[in-house]
Amino acid sequence: MEKIHLFRVRDIGDILRDTFALLKAQATPLWKNVFTIVIPGFIIIAVGMVVTLKDLLLLAQEIQAGGAIENSGEMLDSLKSVISSPTMWAGFGVIIICSLFIQGFMNSLVFNYVEAYDKGNEESKNPDSLRAKSIGDIGWYVGYSLLLGFAVLGIAIVLMGGGALSGSALLTFLLGMALFVGIFVVLPVFVLFFPVAFLERTSFAESWNRARYLTKGEWGTTIGVVIIMALLGGVASSIVSGILSLIGSMFGEFGKLLFSQIGQLGMTGFIGIFSATAYSLLYGSLRAKKEGADDGVLGNDLIDEIGKKKDEDTTQTW
Repeated sequence: MEKIHLFRVRDIGDILRDTFALLKAQATPLWKNVFTIVIPGFIIIAVGMVVTLKDLLLLAQEIQAGGAIENSGEMLDSLKSVISSPTMWAGFGVIIICSLFIQGFMNSLVFNYVEAYDKGNEESKNPDSLRAKSIGDIGWYVGYSLLLGFAVLGIAIVLMGGGALSGSALLTFLLGMALFVGIFVVLPVFVLFFPVAFLERTSFAESWNRARYLTKGEWGTTIGVVIIMALLGGVASSIVSGILSLIGSMFGEFGKLLFSQIGQLGMTGFIGIFSATAYSLLYGSLRAKKEGADDGVLGNDLIDEIGKKKDEDTTQTW
């Protein structure tokens, strides 16, 4: 099969096609780590989530079904009873932390594999080497994720807090809508942030500025890839979760809930691999388009030459 080059101009269809082709035919070292660490990790998290949040999840199902709770007063009493447990919140915190670390390993795994594959580095594509490098990058991913999260949370607190202090419901609503629209507008930068950070090994501020530069004028393409990945993930998760839920129903309500959550989080691992790969190819496409490297030979050297390019191209705005 012809090598799939990272740095090549692609439309949305090309990105999706090459993503599936790469993961189907040429990513055996990646899949070995996915099936031995990523998927089992998500399954363990799913079991922990059901054990810890069983009452809350069952209550959510009952509310959605609309049959077990007859009035809003009973619903509120049940909800207060469920969320008053310190043990539940402690378990929920552990689940969030574990999920963040598994997500970090999964994304590190993909980006490190894409870099090794593009450079033809067979030693780095070895499953053991890939795993070791990705584990070493987890802290970096988690740190950057927390910085992004705190930045968004801080802006949200300022906007919504200002609206609340004003005492105006209309102003609070408008500020909330402004926050939502703002996040949607800069979503392409969030999408490309980690491919840039990993493949160019840049600092937090440099990664943000680079992602902003590469996605400027490419909002439609980036959002198109995001929407397609989300739709594929939603459909696949619903199908798998529904099938497993039917199987689990043979073991009662708890079994139905457990199997359903395992299906949803298990598919999160698969879809995360596809999404991170697609975003890597999107990154390569935007760099090729903006920086004129639409061939595999030149593209192969772009990552190593980025520092040199910054020094030489004094007219470029990063």
